[in-house]
Amino acid sequence: MNAEQIANAQALSKSLRMDSGGLMMGDYVTGGLTNETFNRLQKALVASPSTPGGPGDGSSLIPQSLARTLKNVTFKLNKVKLWRAIAKQDAYAMEEEYDQITQYGVRGGIFTSAMATPQGNDSTFDRLQVRMTYMATAYATDIAIMATEVIGGSAEALQINDATRYLLGGVERQLFYADSTLIPSAFNGVKSIIKGFAQSKGFTNVIINAQASGISVDHLENALQAIQDNSGDPENGLYAAYMAPRVQSYFTKTYAPAQRTEINQTQLIRDGRLWVGTPVDGYNSTYGPLGMVNDIFLNHDVPVSNPIQGAPATPTGVSAALNTTSSEDPNIGTSMWQTPDSAQDYGVGYNGGPVTYAIEAVNAAGPSLLSGATTTVTVGAGESVTVTWARVTSQPSANYYQIYRSMNGGAWQPVARVADSGGSSLTQSWTDENITVAGAYDVFIINHDAEEGLVFKQLLPFFKWPLPIPTLARYFAVALLGAPLIYVPSRCAVIENIQVPGGIAAPVQLS
Repeated sequence: MNAEQIANAQALSKSLRMDSGGLMMGDYVTGGLTNETFNRLQKALVASPSTPGGPGDGSSLIPQSLARTLKNVTFKLNKVKLWRAIAKQDAYAMEEEYDQITQYGVRGGIFTSAMATPQGNDSTFDRLQVRMTYMATAYATDIAIMATEVIGGSAEALQINDATRYLLGGVERQLFYADSTLIPSAFNGVKSIIKGFAQSKGFTNVIINAQASGISVDHLENALQAIQDNSGDPENGLYAAYMAPRVQSYFTKTYAPAQRTEINQTQLIRDGRLWVGTPVDGYNSTYGPLGMVNDIFLNHDVPVSNPIQGAPATPTGVSAALNTTSSEDPNIGTSMWQTPDSAQDYGVGYNGGPVTYAIEAVNAAGPSLLSGATTTVTVGAGESVTVTWARVTSQPSANYYQIYRSMNGGAWQPVARVADSGGSSLTQSWTDENITVAGAYDVFIINHDAEEGLVFKQLLPFFKWPLPIPTLARYFAVALLGAPLIYVPSRCAVIENIQVPGGIAAPVQLS
């Protein structure tokens, strides 16, 4: 209502009379204030604050104001950081092909004599392809909410916006962690691309194992050195390190007060008040600058609390058995069920103790409810735990299993994703060597050079698609058709198996 309309409403007071706790209107509203608007104003004025309505007692809910009160308690688009940063390139087919030159020739001599034939050599090329994948989510808006404006404005427009945000959030997470060996209809995310290339082409120097410690300058320096050794250009300023907020916060707290809370009177005294504490938002390595980006979509998975339509059934028959010896497989490495230098450095129960396990079954629709917990197993140095469960083979079946571990009765932390074994066996097992600590984080050092780094190839950008109408509602899907690729994966890096000790402790004293 504008000032003129309010004045008109006040002028109408002479034609209104009070009658047993209510306003009676003596005439239709004139002067630009419509009857509908006046009725809304009257409803707000006569609502008694002493007798509020409730959603379950049959009375009307009392409007507290005429303002639109829809508030957002989930993520906004500014939290979708990797998707916004990567270059988008057009795709022209369901299978996009591209070339990689892997070497100019084999190592050999370059010297020769005047009459001799030079040593022969040849470049090596790989022809690669990436499959475009479908990403979509379906929403519906019923006819009642479209007519009543209960959320302010167009409900359908809001649903389209929400569907797009939901899909963007899923894409953001999967850009890091999607794995087509676990979900066949998925693309491969950054971790799968880098690790697959590193292991097949001999560039394992770009995979840094933090050995369950917090992120450190050593890890960042080693990763950027590996990129430099692989002919990358960190000095171009196009690299960024993506990490969970908790990881960046811990990295900030590892700096001594003289470095982090040094008083700079020009910058830190505002309006006569002293501000201390400088967040660490980047690292100047020997090879170039590295900006840091904290991304909430790198936080841990948590078990779902409500069933998801189309997801597998909850796994049953989950058990855990102690093995008194660790695996002798040389590819496993050294088990970390051992006493660390400081128990605080490795988190509760990391040095062994009572552990329990629970499992989700997962397919393209999402995870099942978490299974019941195993009995508690007390594990120590040099030991391992074998977890066994009944495979979920009835439709909808499981593509893989997300295994969670609880230490000393603490929260469930993700520890492994294990592909369904297939075949005729009714059960499946996995052995926990504690090579990757439960609740580990990853840091992704990504090259944003569109010529050699991470890009997203899109055959169809985000679009809305109408769906059949089975009920009195308007159904639609928001979809995207494309896939990420890294032209030269050896010029990106992954720092994995990072643990943040308690989320609050730091290895230096801040007082």
